[in-house]
Parts: sequence; structure tokens; C-alpha cells
Amino acid sequence: MDGPGWWKRWRSRRDATAVRGTDFRAMAENAADIVLYVDHELKSYYVSPSCQRVLGWTPAEMLGRGPHEFVFAEDLPIIFGAKERKLQGDTAPGTEVIRMKHKDGRLVWVEGNARAVPDPLSRQPGMLVITLRDIHQRKLDEERLRENATVDGLTRLANRLVFDEFLEREWSQALRSGRPLSLMLVDVDHFKQFNDLYGHQSGDDCLRAVARQLIEVARRNDLGARYGGDELALVLPDCGSATARRVAERIRAAVLALRIPHAQNPPGGGYVSVCIGGATFVGRGIHDRGGAQDLLPAADASLYRCKREGRNRFDLAILGDDPPG
Repeated sequence: MDGPGWWKRWRSRRDATAVRGTDFRAMAENAADIVLYVDHELKSYYVSPSCQRVLGWTPAEMLGRGPHEFVFAEDLPIIFGAKERKLQGDTAPGTEVIRMKHKDGRLVWVEGNARAVPDPLSRQPGMLVITLRDIHQRKLDEERLRENATVDGLTRLANRLVFDEFLEREWSQALRSGRPLSLMLVDVDHFKQFNDLYGHQSGDDCLRAVARQLIEVARRNDLGARYGGDELALVLPDCGSATARRVAERIRAAVLALRIPHAQNPPGGGYVSVCIGGATFVGRGIHDRGGAQDLLPAADASLYRCKREGRNRFDLAILGDDPPG
């Protein structure tokens, strides 16, 4: 026999378990984070009240329902992978970042961690306690910082740093593959006069409008960037001279079709127009070039030829063999 003290010991253990359960619920129901108690299928047995603040759903609406109803479909593999690791005994700390569906239809970024706990009947690991923290504002701030580091604030095109890196990378690829690479520099005709006549706000609006046309004409893998001042650039990987000429003409025509008044621009018939200087390079068999910057002087020289010859036009230089497309 266990002696006369066994009853007191049993009651002490029972009372301690009850206190722990009470403490858990009290902490969960007053926490800012969402706390869930789920089974091996991730169906909820308990959901803390904070779910309504973060996701718009009440605990009653989430109880008994699985992740397919609340987690963004692309992120489901993340949580199922984490579940398997935890139920197989992984105790390493770590968090997963996923998107969950708010009741109003938008997506909310949350950061979650899970801990396996014994099933109350089998006493084998089969249940999970999951904590979800709202990090939506943090993710938006991070995205804004990334965008500010790579995107030109006025035109929303890539900035000069991204342009330089992209051009260098595509130059190296052209050297390895022998595929053509084209570059265009796009300059608004008589832009200084436009600013003087219509004001700098109108000048900014004009640049934004030209940038939009550049992006609409560009192919999916091309990169549009603000090269400097009123000069924009377009890098066209795997693009020979014939395609480059077609793209340049489409940009020139699209900008003129905007019909933005420019009284001091006779080449555009009183409307905003652009000069486009381009260069196409084929790297097959050529391995001793100095670098991607070789394209820039050629494109720049083409741009000045356009200006000398009357503006509202394009000119293309060829470096190496003239590719057919």
C-alpha cells in the first residue's frame, strides 16, 4: 500500500493540474496573441478571444474548423510541415510566417509557433498549442523599406542602383549564352522648356506618364528604370536589333499619343515627345569586353544623334554581330 498519505498526494496533484488549466485559460484569454489548442488535423478545440481583434472571427466561428478555411492557400504547406515536425518530436524553437484570411476578405500576416502536448485520452503527442502574433504592420513597413531602396519615388520605375545591377547581370548572361542584349535611353524632348512653361509639378506628372508608357510597352522580362533627371532607361534581355527597333517605335508612338501639350516642342507638333537612343550587343565568342558599361556610351551616342537629327525619333547602335531579332 502507498500509506495513508496517498490521498493527500493525489488531491495535491489534481489541484495543481486544475490550477495549471485555470492559469492557461486566464493567460490565453487575456493575451494579445491568438492562442489555439488544436488536434492532429489542426482543427481547433480552443481559440482565444484575441482572434476577433486580429482576424475579425469570433472564437465560436473558428472552433472545430481547420486551417483551409482561415490560412491563405499558398501558405498551407508551411503550417502542415511545421505540424509534422512538432508531432514527430521536434522541440527546437522557431517561428513560421504565414498569411491568414480576415473575415472582411483581406490577408493578415501573422507569426506563429507551435508546441506539441499530449492528447488528454491517449497521453501520446497528438495535440498542439499554437500562438499567432499579428505582424501585419511590421510586414508592411518592411515592404515599404524594400521598395524605397529599389524603386524611384517619382516614376515608380527601378532606381539607378537596381538598373546598374540588372544591366551588369544581363551583360554577363549575354556573354555566356551568346544571346543579344539591348539597352534604350529615353529622353523627353525639350523637357527644360516644358518645366519652365508649365511648372515643375506638371513636369513630374509628365515624367510619370512617360514612365507608364515605358512599362506598358516593355516585355515581361525587361527592366524599366529612371536613369537620371528626365532620362529613363529600358534594359531588354534576349533582344536583337529588329525587336529593339519595334519596341522603340512603340514607345515613341505611345508617348506622342498621350497628347500632353508642349507648346515649345515643334518636333512633337506641340505635344510631348521623346528621343530614344539604343544599343544592341551580341556576346557570342566575345569574352574580353570591359563590362556592361560598354553599352551605355553607345546608347548615349545614339540618343544625341536623335537630338541632332530633329528629335521625336529613335536611333540604334550595333555592337558585335547584328542579330536577326
